Amino acid sequence: MFFQILIYNLLFPLFFILYFPFYLKKQLKRGGLDCSFWERFGFFSKLKKQTIRSLNEPVWIHAVSVGETVVALTFIEKWQKSRPELQFVLSTTTTTGQSIAQAKSNKNTTVIYMPFDFLCPLWRAFKLIKPSKLVIFEVEIWPNLMLIAKKRGVELSLVNGRMSDNSFRGFSRFSWFFQPTFALFDKIFVQTEADAERFNGVSGHRIVSTVCDTMKFDQAPSTASHLSREHIQSRLHSGVDVIFTAASTHPGEEEVILKAYKEARRQYQNLGLILVPRHVERTKEIESLISDENLSYSLLTQETDERKDLLLVNTTGELLSLIACSDLVYVGKSLGGNEGGHNIIEPAVFGKAILHGKNMQNFKVVTEIFQKEQASIVVTEETLAEEIYNLSISKTARENLGNKARSIVIKHSGAVAKTINLLESPIN
Repeated sequence: MFFQILIYNLLFPLFFILYFPFYLKKQLKRGGLDCSFWERFGFFSKLKKQTIRSLNEPVWIHAVSVGETVVALTFIEKWQKSRPELQFVLSTTTTTGQSIAQAKSNKNTTVIYMPFDFLCPLWRAFKLIKPSKLVIFEVEIWPNLMLIAKKRGVELSLVNGRMSDNSFRGFSRFSWFFQPTFALFDKIFVQTEADAERFNGVSGHRIVSTVCDTMKFDQAPSTASHLSREHIQSRLHSGVDVIFTAASTHPGEEEVILKAYKEARRQYQNLGLILVPRHVERTKEIESLISDENLSYSLLTQETDERKDLLLVNTTGELLSLIACSDLVYVGKSLGGNEGGHNIIEPAVFGKAILHGKNMQNFKVVTEIFQKEQASIVVTEETLAEEIYNLSISKTARENLGNKARSIVIKHSGAVAKTINLLESPIN
């Protein structure tokens, strides 16, 4: 392991220097250059230090971005219900994940940015936090983070683990490095048998791992928000009785969504659209696309009495509330040249009719479950408008599809409780 860490700490700073200008540009666009920016280098504000020092051996949970953070918040909430005395530190990597964490975490959870994977910043963070456990969501592999946890005697676990085909190929290509890195984990809990086999394949030996299913099925359908269906309807054109939400869209998808919406609405005039791009910094770009389609719109943050063709969401953290207000939901990053997909379980939790493209590689197993039960509809750019129309005119079809989706969530829930029990068990 010494040789791998040495190579890593020689090469990582070089890659970091080359990448840093692009990182700063991204943070500037996303509003991530506030005082908390220095937490990424292990420097915390006086108030944040005081808060963290008041904690007693907290559990440190690390989630990267929005999807992992939403699941981590549910995980923390359920763990605290069974163990009210536990305190948590929740770290994120992205600004969007940080926004969700800050907005949704409770008083027993302190939110920070995860420091960059350098020895000094991480050592400062560990010395300040003094965690009893470090729990990493999905497959965030940072060698220095993991090494310091082991050196300080902190129990290190990977939960809700998954490994896509692309990740497996990447880890396998550098197995000489990742074999000893994966061996640092005390506990590994994965989503499926296929994930277990991939982890074992990367490690070169049998990792003691437990299949727990995905925690995404355990998401609590919280809709604490100022938004309501009536409020959304009052913002859309007169007569709207079916609300279609396009969730977490990426470049190339908005054009497809807008054209399909126009076509479906020509046949069913009482259809309204909520457009929720994955990254709010693309708002200006999407406003231009909407204007090109000769559609009127209002921004979610723009209070107005004027009714518009669609509502463009320019905030972070309202997606679940908007899904709750909807009748049918398209899940993004699956059309328009995009691949990977986003979480179809989120609308399923609310029993909504779900549409998505075929490119759902990041949720392959989940999508297969939904398709087997005919609980979601796979669309193409050519069929999207037709499927939106078919679901718009038939409340029965929407409810049948949504009920199937909700049934899957109920059937597969329980991963959070199982994982918590295993985390509290002694290391074998």
